[in-house]
Amino acid sequence: MNKTSTVQVPQGTIGQNYITPESSEWHTFVMASSNYISHYWPEALESKTINQFAAGYEVELKKRILQGGRILLLWTLNRELLGFANAWVEGRMSLRTLNIAEFHVLPTAQKKGLGKSLFQLLCDEGRRHGARNIRAEVDKHMQANGFWKHMGLTLDPSSEDRNIFTGKLEPIRIIFMRHGKIVIPQRAYEVCIDQNKLTLQDDNALMLEKLAGNFNLDHIPVSTSPYARTKQTATALFSKASFSSLQDNDGLVEFFPEELFGKTWEEISKEYVGDIEELTLYGDRDTLFQNSEKTSTAKNRIEQACLDLVHTASLRPLRMAVSHQGIHALLILKILGGSESKRHAIQLNYLCATVLQYNGERQEFELEVLNQPIENILQHLSVRN
Repeated sequence: MNKTSTVQVPQGTIGQNYITPESSEWHTFVMASSNYISHYWPEALESKTINQFAAGYEVELKKRILQGGRILLLWTLNRELLGFANAWVEGRMSLRTLNIAEFHVLPTAQKKGLGKSLFQLLCDEGRRHGARNIRAEVDKHMQANGFWKHMGLTLDPSSEDRNIFTGKLEPIRIIFMRHGKIVIPQRAYEVCIDQNKLTLQDDNALMLEKLAGNFNLDHIPVSTSPYARTKQTATALFSKASFSSLQDNDGLVEFFPEELFGKTWEEISKEYVGDIEELTLYGDRDTLFQNSEKTSTAKNRIEQACLDLVHTASLRPLRMAVSHQGIHALLILKILGGSESKRHAIQLNYLCATVLQYNGERQEFELEVLNQPIENILQHLSVRN
């Protein structure tokens, strides 16, 4: 089964194929790598034909895959072969490193800015595996030395036979943002209405569009709840961005008792003995609302929605989720292991956000910043133009 993803760039659509021996693109990857090696290091073939060399290379590559941490990527541009990478991750914690064995962009695609995009995609995959550093070895006579310098890597002065370039990798972060203030229909003052009926206030949209002009939000994958107010918030914030995808995600749907919809506030207070805020922030939801989604189920679906976002291919280490205060509280409690009774203390304010850092080595989220205005968050993460 093939695992693929796509990223939009000015030149078109980059397809990223995650290669394993079971992939339909496995043979293409093996031959592309073999041709690359035979071109730059023809002595490696000795007296073998390219097909004989490829057969031996395939056996050796499968052995290395079994050692663990191997990353094999094959890229296309508008469905035509663009390049490939062979790398592996090793080490623990702050020493965990993405080691690049092979990285190649087809000659016909070079000098067009595509190499940088592929390098960013490779770095993103390294982050998912928990890498905090990057390392590449290059023969001293090869043009690739200039490329690695251009990518911001530093030449190790202790390099002897081959040049060694190193650098740091920022972890993947998710900005988990609450939507802006909403328009409340007149009848909502008397009846608990369906969440789909609430929309974003116009002045909030204008404020977000103004904010969007101050920051570089290009190439940040965005997941939103399917509800109008979250989609409108995300659309306004990313109004100045190019190549940023906004995807609906049912995992980010608000956690709200279905039994309350359509009832008047008076009916709710009589049936459940308490106002709506007390019931939804302090009450035992699983006992009070037995026909609604269970708390544990909601926690798991929200966490999975964020994990899906982590595994979305990106040219940058940032992602964004735009959703609701209720599920934000559940997610933070899931990360911190707190009691359900504490959820009222971590409600996300309008146009505020929390920053989650993904630990790729342990495959879990860590809390970095809690409930700050979105402008402060963007400044904190240095996403200015």
